[in-house]
Amino acid sequence: FRSVAVIDGSLGLSGPNGVELARIDGINGEVSADTAEGPFRYRGTVLWHGEKREVRFNTAPRDPNGDLRFKTNVTVPATANSYTLEGTARDLADAVTIDGTLAARISTAGFAVSPAAEAGATEPKDKVAKPNAFFDVTAKVASEAGRVTLDDIAISLEQGGLPQLLSGRSSITWTDQMKLDLELNSKWLDLDQLTASASAAPGAIPLELARTLFDRLVDQLP
Repeated sequence: FRSVAVIDGSLGLSGPNGVELARIDGINGEVSADTAEGPFRYRGTVLWHGEKREVRFNTAPRDPNGDLRFKTNVTVPATANSYTLEGTARDLADAVTIDGTLAARISTAGFAVSPAAEAGATEPKDKVAKPNAFFDVTAKVASEAGRVTLDDIAISLEQGGLPQLLSGRSSITWTDQMKLDLELNSKWLDLDQLTASASAAPGAIPLELARTLFDRLVDQLP
């Protein structure tokens, strides 16, 4: 077949004990290939936590040694967030490993902290975000069976002419359950710049603002 249409598909990740660890639903698109050795392509959409993502996946023809170079683009129409993973998949017939680079642009729209949120109350639906501001994220990615690591993470945001910079590393492992380890560092952060309503919330606790910010950042990462 030169192409196959996928309608309302799903993709699940199960651990060694058969427990499902993650699932992507609502896969609708087209898988195509020029030959059995590639290049391969996917164009379509998926649902992740109920929210639509547009996915573009392309590979080069398989290398003589069996390696497969690929590029994946994911965009989120609701937020304009975008993610690009470019790398190489090795040992496809055995224990697959992947190495490459991740680049992402993540809108600050979901990071506004309201006074109600700082007090632990429910956030209003009409929270205000600073327009046209994005976090830029880059990282080196390596994966093997049951583990993905992100090294040399760099997160930057320029808002009001002031750069905000964070760096660090992360790892995700899955055996009986998903586990995320994340370490981020910054020499200086202006929380008033990062939280749209912080200046309107006298008495806000900086530690709570930072904690909310990082929680939301992790939620937005691919």
